[in-house]
Amino acid sequence: MSESIRAKHAVVPDARTWRQHRDAHFRFSSRAVAFVMNYGCRFQALTLWLGVGLLVLIGSSNALAQNYRFAVSEMDLQVFVQPDASARIEYRILFRNQPGAHAIDIVDIGLPHSNYSISNMSASVDGKPLRTIRKSSYIDVGAEVHLGSHQIRGGQQGTFRFEATMPDMVYQDTTDESRASLQMIPTWFDPQLQVGTTRLKMAVHLPPGVTAEEVTYQNEQDRYQQMVLFGEGDQQHIVAGWDYPNHFLSKDNPKIGISFPKRGMNRVVTISTLGLLVKWFSEHEDIQFFSGAALTLLLIVTFLRFSHGTGWVLLLMLCGGLIFTMIQSPGLHLSAWLPMLGLFAWNERVLWRRKSSYLPAIAQVEGGGIKRGLTAPQAAVLLELPLGKVLTLVIFGMLKKGLVTMTSAEPLTVRVAEGYRGSRKQRTKAASKAGVVIHNYEHPFLYLLARNEGTPIEAIRMQVPLKELVETTAKRMEGFDVSQTVAYYRRIVERAWREAESIPKVELRTDAVDRNLDWMMIDPDWSGRFDSWGPSIDTYQPRWTTTHSSGRAPSAPSPSTPSTPTTSKTSFGEVASSFAGWAENTSNHFASAIEPGSLGFGTPGGIVDLSGVDRVTADVFKALGEAAQNSGGSGGGGGCACACAGCACACACAGGGR
Repeated sequence: MSESIRAKHAVVPDARTWRQHRDAHFRFSSRAVAFVMNYGCRFQALTLWLGVGLLVLIGSSNALAQNYRFAVSEMDLQVFVQPDASARIEYRILFRNQPGAHAIDIVDIGLPHSNYSISNMSASVDGKPLRTIRKSSYIDVGAEVHLGSHQIRGGQQGTFRFEATMPDMVYQDTTDESRASLQMIPTWFDPQLQVGTTRLKMAVHLPPGVTAEEVTYQNEQDRYQQMVLFGEGDQQHIVAGWDYPNHFLSKDNPKIGISFPKRGMNRVVTISTLGLLVKWFSEHEDIQFFSGAALTLLLIVTFLRFSHGTGWVLLLMLCGGLIFTMIQSPGLHLSAWLPMLGLFAWNERVLWRRKSSYLPAIAQVEGGGIKRGLTAPQAAVLLELPLGKVLTLVIFGMLKKGLVTMTSAEPLTVRVAEGYRGSRKQRTKAASKAGVVIHNYEHPFLYLLARNEGTPIEAIRMQVPLKELVETTAKRMEGFDVSQTVAYYRRIVERAWREAESIPKVELRTDAVDRNLDWMMIDPDWSGRFDSWGPSIDTYQPRWTTTHSSGRAPSAPSPSTPSTPTTSKTSFGEVASSFAGWAENTSNHFASAIEPGSLGFGTPGGIVDLSGVDRVTADVFKALGEAAQNSGGSGGGGGCACACAGCACACACAGGGR
């Protein structure tokens, strides 16, 4: 006989829920708890008195359940493998009801899966047939057998027998195409109401023609303990047996798990890899719990980021629906991960795009032509460069024209030049005399800089003038083709670089860079392109960046000789010695102080605002809660007379074909 351990194989297609594995409890109590589980998640607005009433019902039901006390002295399970992949299941259970305990009047038997027929079932007590067998109203997958006049009263004992033919119990062994597989866990009863232990015996009758050496077990901890030859003639077959003399019946019952050749089988049930994964997932309650918690948390995070913290009532509804779905079906629970991760990724992508996007909607006309005449900062806005870069271009443009002068490089601080500190009219007049142009969007910046003289630019709230710059740029684009205009200004940027790169003489190249620097800085890799020019350009610094603190420009270290002071370079502190590195660092400082959402375009921090939905959904919840309250009282069922095996002998079968 082979001692190799077989891997777990394909399982029943109807995945069991965790409630099929839980300990059975008194019928009334379970219905009360089920009501809370099934409706509480969905109807968050149920009134307080209903919850108190449920607690009272649970308490009184548990008190009644204490009248049931019984022992399961013996339980025999026989499983007969059939050629059509079905299995005939036979239980023999010896109940010993305790003196003074309530009579055992209904027995619920858990079944491996829900694809069963009541017509294929029979039961008896002490050889007396029982006629009333129904689908269990207490456990999810099982049958309830009414003992009627043959109930087992307190102080008595009785042998209960149950037989059922279950289809689709024998599955393809996923480790060997020539083999079949079967798994099943025997039924159990409420451990709190059992007295003593049980002699548990299990046996699997294999098809004729299978030899003992061809049978292998699947679980090391639950390996079969004996192998015998049973029957006569053509009906002679191998029986694998398990015997546990002192076992306490519970959800931790041992599992039957064997593999054998498909010889003699007309069919076996096959299952996909996905189905096998669902089955594995459905059998591990701890993994389901942590998965459910993580999935719910992911839903909350995605929703709140989507709605910017609004729509709480709708969020509670979605969480309730998700939790209810996960409880009802491990398969749906597992399959919910893919769309949830997809929604999370989509939401984050949209938020990222919105965070980096600040340009308002433009009434453009496709084919409307190119909008010429934009300045470098306006072109940067159209290209949606970071706001820190846009502000840097504005400040550098005013430095270049002499509207402001630099008083500190790190952090960048400027002073509005004489003649440009007055009113808009005075600034325009002074600029006209100096032969420079002040653009309309520059006036608000000059006003703020004059009012905050001596303050680093990154500490000044520049949102208002930046917003005006963005809005005027968008307005100027109305009636033009945005895509064509964007391509046009990208060509301008590239032409500025080609012009500078085509000049071999360093001095002339520096002049070209000074002239076109604002356009060259729009290139995403402008600092890297400077580095490619070599050391002579790496130390480039525009003439207009000379500081004017105390009327003297401090020296800056040269990259080639870090410790040697020079009088031709401005000190940029501990930042990069090259102008490009300093400018990038300055832009980053500006960007850290300015968020696109602070300009007021769109919905900051979220995609939609669901605050208006809260009140409507609250009214819906209230109506649903009232409806549930009005209809919820009819599901309890008829008292202790409907109890199973002493009101608590119901079990949740944890079996399943392999």
